[in-house]
Amino acid sequence: MAQNPLQALGEHGQSVWLDFISRELVTTDQLQRYIAEDNVTGMTSNPTIFQKAVQEGTDYDEQLRQLVQAGLVSPDELFLGIAISDIQRAADTLRQVYDRTGGADGLISLELVPAVGHDTEASIRMAKDFWQRVERPNLMIKVPATPEGIPAIEQLIAAGININITLIFALSAYESVATRSCRRCSAPPPLPTRCSPTRSSSRSSAASASPTCARRARWCSVRCGRAPAPRTPSTATWSTPRR
Repeated sequence: MAQNPLQALGEHGQSVWLDFISRELVTTDQLQRYIAEDNVTGMTSNPTIFQKAVQEGTDYDEQLRQLVQAGLVSPDELFLGIAISDIQRAADTLRQVYDRTGGADGLISLELVPAVGHDTEASIRMAKDFWQRVERPNLMIKVPATPEGIPAIEQLIAAGININITLIFALSAYESVATRSCRRCSAPPPLPTRCSPTRSSSRSSAASASPTCARRARWCSVRCGRAPAPRTPSTATWSTPRR
């Protein structure tokens, strides 16, 4: 039988991530089949993906009714209620990949809501809240590389939270993200009390940090040394070494 091209990518050090999530995907055997048959090793999400999933079916209706009956009326809280449920289910399914790769893969990201993208302190508070509420070691928090987001990224890395850095549309932004991240290379950041995080894998349009101290040092020597940055960076990921 011919090898699946997606499986062949793994032999070249590439990881296949789904840029998609839905209730059906995480409550049936679909995600497990993607992992087994198509070498899927991670997932990402954002509010737009969830909006599309909610609009296209009735899978979320019952949970939304339950949340409203429980007194939740804020659109953000309703969104988080359904999003966290899906993220937890996906993280549990991907945990096998996370464990098999020693934390180098098997992660899923949850994005901060757009309203805090230009507020450093609000971004930090929300990211820490997401981390505690999801309570999975293979979660990544997606933070935009806005001028206000970059200092939040540095503080969250220091707090031991896995970070997926998005909205990198210029080399100057990439260099700023890399510089801030590399400040944490000399000493591992403290691990959080509830989870033992690691890092995400790379994607074709992503600049990824390393999953272990050794790989972290190599990443910093490349990104903060004389090596050129990627031509078209759009996303970076950083997470703390697994202990």
